[in-house]
Amino acid sequence: MKKAIIVLLAIAMLAGCSQVNTQDMKKVNDIEKIDAETLPEDAPGEPISPELPESITIGGIIENMSDDQITLVDVEGLEGETSVIVNISGTTQWDIPLGVMKEGQYVILEVSAMMTRSIPPQTNAISILNIYDVILGEVIEIDKKGMTLKPVSSYYAHEQVVVLISDKTDWSVEKDSVNVGNTIRVMVGMQMTASIPPQVPCIEVISIETNE
Repeated sequence: MKKAIIVLLAIAMLAGCSQVNTQDMKKVNDIEKIDAETLPEDAPGEPISPELPESITIGGIIENMSDDQITLVDVEGLEGETSVIVNISGTTQWDIPLGVMKEGQYVILEVSAMMTRSIPPQTNAISILNIYDVILGEVIEIDKKGMTLKPVSSYYAHEQVVVLISDKTDWSVEKDSVNVGNTIRVMVGMQMTASIPPQVPCIEVISIETNE
């Protein structure tokens, strides 16, 4: 008799536990259902961590160069650095004709965002995007269309060049501060007329190096 009573009590306890578990599971399922209904459709399943860029665009004046390296100075687009060594390889893309790049020019490149910690840092060139000539010259005439310069840059082969000023020309100095006798630095396009002296479009008046 005692055994029968014990068995009945055990069955009753198991039935109660099963009912509690069923109710708990129902509550859990209801919570999951509510969360799913109230969740925005565009809610991310997992937190998204910020990613570093694979490449950056920089510009600078070519100080020296070889077949597989370019050293740039006066670098723009690279925070905290004024010079950088860019490695050129067989995978580097050229958006300009080969062989036109030379020391003293201003070059714009897409480079890897990963750089060495050396001084100056080094990185790899992905693509060479554009090149501009940089002329350091004495202003010998100013007229409505622009300025005539006598280049003092060692690599620039012309005795005089007319730098054409337009509404698209950027000025890093005050326009009225440029006078005949000044030595100035300008960035110009690669398209040059066959006239004497040759004429080139001025991209930017960079600086006044000396005032006479």
